[in-house]
Amino acid sequence: MNIEDLVSRFGGPSGPAIAARLGAQLPFLVSLVAVILLAWYLARLVWLLYPAGGAPQWTPPTQLPQSGPVALAPADYASIAAAHLFGQVGADAPADVPVEEEDAPDTQLSLEL
Repeated sequence: MNIEDLVSRFGGPSGPAIAARLGAQLPFLVSLVAVILLAWYLARLVWLLYPAGGAPQWTPPTQLPQSGPVALAPADYASIAAAHLFGQVGADAPADVPVEEEDAPDTQLSLEL
């Protein structure tokens, strides 16, 4: 019994048709496998050159649990107001310094002020 006859009975493609289809797709498949392998080895090379560190040098301190609510003292607004952070109201203003006016040179631009 011939294999070609057996394959043709089940309705499958013949041997030369399979070989032709495989021959057309094989270069693409080989290229795809080669690209995947190159990417894998390149990734391994990068991680060999970039050493993985151990534990981090700094770790955040652990936060102790609070036993209860913390009572806050009332704010002392009178001491803040007495500090006169922005100066005193009614204090003498500095004397006006006369400003010398300078005439700007003439221009040929059409400006309106």
